[in-house]
Order: sequence, then structure tokens, then C-alpha cells
Amino acid sequence: MALVADVHTDSNAGKVLEEGVGDAFHIYVVVMVEGERVVATGGVFSYYEFKRSMSDRLTDEAWQETSPKPDRPGWTGSFIVE
Repeated sequence: MALVADVHTDSNAGKVLEEGVGDAFHIYVVVMVEGERVVATGGVFSYYEFKRSMSDRLTDEAWQETSPKPDRPGWTGSFIVE
């Protein structure tokens, strides 16, 4: 499932911003079903963003082999709990 993509290139600094998804996390959501609250479960992708040198862009295969993955962005901590 892990994929990576360049989303921005800063040619002046020689850097690229890459975003990647990795392993799926479990998600639990309370939903209304026929007027009753029910807990539903599923999966959501993990999310990463990081800068790299333009000369060292990642392929999907290289990203899949990356271990450990970089830290996830701080803003994801409000809704991702491990």
C-alpha cells in the first residue's frame, strides 16, 4: 500500500517535498444506523511528509523498504493515536 510522490520542488534549495502513505491504521467511528449509535471500524492510510534532496527522490519501491518511516507531521497527532 505504501506510495510516495513529490508534491513540490524548490530548485533554488535543491530540495523536494515528498508525501507518502504507509501502513493502514484502524479507525473506529460512531455512526447512526436506523436511529441507533453503532461503532463502525475500517482502515485509513498513515501519512508522512518530508524534504529530500532533488538528487535523492524516492521511488515507491524505495519508500516501501524505508524503515523506520520518518515521524508523521505534528498536526496528525490530534486524530491519530497509536
